[in-house]
Amino acid sequence: MFDFNTLKIKILLWLLRQISFPLFISSIIVTGLIFGLRYAGLLQSSELWALDNFFLLRAFIVPEKPDPRLVIITIDEKDVEYQKSLGWKLNGSLSDDALLKVLQKLNQYEAKTIGIDIYRDIKTENEQLLKLFQQQNNLYMVCKVGFPEANLLGIRPPDGLKAENIGFSDIVLDQSDVVRRQLINITPPISSLCQAKYSFNFLLFAHYIFSLNQEISYGLIFEEIGIKITRSTTNSSEKATFNPVFFEYLSSHSSGYQGIDAGGHQILLNYRSLKSPEEIAFKIPLRSLLKGQVQSTNLKDRLVLMGITIPEKDELKTPYDNGSKSITYGVFVQAQMISQMLSAVLDNRPILWFWSGWQEFLWIWLWSAIPSFFVGKKWQIISILGITCLSIVINFYLFLYGGWLPLIPVLLSLMIMMINAFIYHKFFRNHSQDYLLAHWQKWQSFIKQRILGVDENLDKLDNNG
Repeated sequence: MFDFNTLKIKILLWLLRQISFPLFISSIIVTGLIFGLRYAGLLQSSELWALDNFFLLRAFIVPEKPDPRLVIITIDEKDVEYQKSLGWKLNGSLSDDALLKVLQKLNQYEAKTIGIDIYRDIKTENEQLLKLFQQQNNLYMVCKVGFPEANLLGIRPPDGLKAENIGFSDIVLDQSDVVRRQLINITPPISSLCQAKYSFNFLLFAHYIFSLNQEISYGLIFEEIGIKITRSTTNSSEKATFNPVFFEYLSSHSSGYQGIDAGGHQILLNYRSLKSPEEIAFKIPLRSLLKGQVQSTNLKDRLVLMGITIPEKDELKTPYDNGSKSITYGVFVQAQMISQMLSAVLDNRPILWFWSGWQEFLWIWLWSAIPSFFVGKKWQIISILGITCLSIVINFYLFLYGGWLPLIPVLLSLMIMMINAFIYHKFFRNHSQDYLLAHWQKWQSFIKQRILGVDENLDKLDNNG
């Protein structure tokens, strides 16, 4: 008859004989020290560097296609010169006449949602354009909240557009001015010229999904720790169950971020796996649209963004640009933010997720405890190096499914424990073995009586096993 208690004793005894207790205890201490360094923010730069390289590696190994729902109208120096050649009065890089023509064409081609990622804080003089602003519900434009406490009052919204169609364009920058986070909503200071509460990209996303003519309806629920997007069928003859999509807000201590300013509501930005962030969508030069050189099928039912691609204007750095001289224009970053939300809701594309503090502590400790099983074994150094490589592979595999788990802390703990294992095996192993042998019978009795609660004689089990 199978005796479960006997099996428990044998398994526990085998583990006790395999493990090196001094190294096992030191793994807990090492994990605590590394976790403390991490909480203090001393590992943040290296963890963000690892995240950037995971983005680059993923784009090489598992490339994605551009988002077919998005189209980007770009404005470069040639587009500015083209407007001048027509005698249009420029308002920055975009004249009122050009904007009016663009909106008329997009309406003619039945674009679903339109976003103008260009500041227009100068009075609009074109009455026809103002009238269109007031009538068009699918048009969204930007303002900038800024930093009033630093006497930067932001940039006011354009004239004539309804308040609910204005979103802030403010973007959160990390170290080295890299964009890795997406700001969803904030409470603007009263002194700011921009009082928009929701981001430009979030408003465009919300308008697009609520405008879809499908048999699925969507709902937005703002919770304390994130945004839940519900999905349900509108066809009463069919019963379908859809899991809600949840975008978890970042706190000041979330995964590799430690001690950051998590003001407002921020989420991680899961860039699309492309060679460059600017490949996110089909691009149309402004002059081509104005000349009528664009087919209507390229714009019908699309979410259309328009922004500047002129050097030294609206330039940002992404994980693809970090450590290089390249830059990414802001309109493409906005498109990445819109695309990640649309893809998560409509395509079930993974969202970047992370664990709680205690889960990450356990993850780091489990890896750091592994070297204690290999001390004194044949090929112990090669085995530990193999475990180190395995940790990188597993972390990257989970990243493909959206998991941003501690990698640098794991590698650091494995390196320290590998050094500990070498020192222990070289200088302290014999003394430790003598101590363990002298107390082995006492430990067996303790395990039998206090931990397992059985009366079988352990020696007999060993002899019969």
